[in-house]
Amino acid sequence: MPRRREGRSPAFLKRNLSKLSRKEKIDYLGNLLSRADPYNENTLPIVKAFKEATKTPEAFAEHLQPYLKRRKIKSKLPEILSKVYDNIQIAKALDHTGYNYKQIAKALHHVDYNPYGIAKALKHTGHDYIQIAKALGHSSYFREDIARALKYVGYKHKQIADALRHTGYVREYIADALKYTGYNHIQIAEALNNAGYNDREIADALEYIRATPTQISEALRYAKFPGKVGRISKVLKKVKKK
Repeated sequence: MPRRREGRSPAFLKRNLSKLSRKEKIDYLGNLLSRADPYNENTLPIVKAFKEATKTPEAFAEHLQPYLKRRKIKSKLPEILSKVYDNIQIAKALDHTGYNYKQIAKALHHVDYNPYGIAKALKHTGHDYIQIAKALGHSSYFREDIARALKYVGYKHKQIADALRHTGYVREYIADALKYTGYNHIQIAEALNNAGYNDREIADALEYIRATPTQISEALRYAKFPGKVGRISKVLKKVKKK
C-alpha cells in the first residue's frame, strides 16, 4: 500500500501522533489536511485527529486556516469543519476566524445546509434578524425562504417584515412572503405598519395578495393604527377605483 494512503489510516496516525507534542500534532495534521480532499473517506481520520488536538471548533479553524491560506485554498475550511461539526459550531468557528455574516451563510449553503439551519446558526453566533435576512438573500434564497427561516428561529411577523424591507423587498413582496409563511391579512397589516408603511401603501400590498375590500377594511381597523380608523373608507374607495 502506498505510504500516503497508509498515512491516512487511523492505526498509522495513532502510532505517529503518540510520539508528538500537541504543537507538533497540529503542524503535522494541518499539513496533511491542506493537501487532502475533504470528500475523500481517507481524510476523515485526519480531521478527527485534528479535532482531538485542537479541542474546540474555534481552535480547529484558527489553527487550520494558516495552512490552507498558505496553499491558497482557504475556501476548504467550511468543508473540512463540516466533517466533524454541526452548523452552529461551524458558524462559530468561521465567525472566530473573521468571516462576516454573509460569508458564513454562503459557506453553510455551500456545505448543503438549508435556510433554516443557516438562520439558526447565524442567530446563535449573535447576528440579528436583519443580518440573517440579508445573509440569506446574499445566498440567493427567495423571500418566502427568508421569511420562513426567520419564523423558524423565533422571529415574529413584525420583525420579519422589517428584515425583508431592509433586505430590499418592496411592500407587495413582503406581504406575499408573509402570506406564504402563514400570516393572515391583519397580521400582515400590523407588520407593514410597523415597518413604516402608511395605510395607502398597506392597502395596496393587501390588494396585491388578493385580499378582499372587506379584509382590507378589517386589517386597517384592527391592526391598531392610532388615528387612522376614520380614513379607512377613503382608502377603500381608492382601492375599488383601481
